[in-house]
Amino acid sequence: MIAPYTSAWTERLKAEGEAKGEVKGAAKGKAHALILVLEGRDDVLTDETRNRILTCTDPDQIDTWLVRAGSGVPFDQIFDA
Repeated sequence: MIAPYTSAWTERLKAEGEAKGEVKGAAKGKAHALILVLEGRDDVLTDETRNRILTCTDPDQIDTWLVRAGSGVPFDQIFDA
């Protein structure tokens, strides 16, 4: 069996890809958690709001929304800048 070719460059590309995948995965998990919190508060999610949450790729932004939702901020203020 021939060993696969690797170099510092290919290893760096692999590591960068894995890191991006981890960030995307974290954002996706947090987005689903936010939806559960909002539904638990009996907030009505429009398709537009649900899509905004699920397409957000910034885990820090979703954290901000989660903190607001969890601390009782009114629904119409959760997504304010």
